[in-house]
Amino acid sequence: MANSRFKERDYHYKEFSELWDKKKNPSSVNIGIIDGVPHDNADGFSVADIAAAHEFGTDTIPERPFMRLTMLRNEAEIKKLSFSLLKKVLTFRMDRKQALGLLGQFIKDKMVQTIDSNIPPKTKEDGVMLIDTGQMRSSIDWEIE
Repeated sequence: MANSRFKERDYHYKEFSELWDKKKNPSSVNIGIIDGVPHDNADGFSVADIAAAHEFGTDTIPERPFMRLTMLRNEAEIKKLSFSLLKKVLTFRMDRKQALGLLGQFIKDKMVQTIDSNIPPKTKEDGVMLIDTGQMRSSIDWEIE
């Protein structure tokens, strides 16, 4: 005789394992200067080349770490958002692609804010901080991998 006190529960293992199958779901988001678009004012250099020169500095360009500074300044907010999005994914209230997109857009917006804050130092050769033509600023984007 079957005991009626015990019920079989569906813990959605099959759906959970399919959700984490990397062949079907994205697993990361890249944020920054995504492609190799040529820079309007730099002979032979891409926007990504110019961004790297500003991020790490060169012999003639001072270091202005807009990417690293963004991550440091917003670390707590990024962690909080990441955990919130992860919880939604794990409870099937959001798929991974949506979560990664929200995280990517959040960090992209913060990077633009960092550039707009005029990261020092300022030099005569470099114009007004990181904003000269605005091409690098407008090239910041995100993509899901």
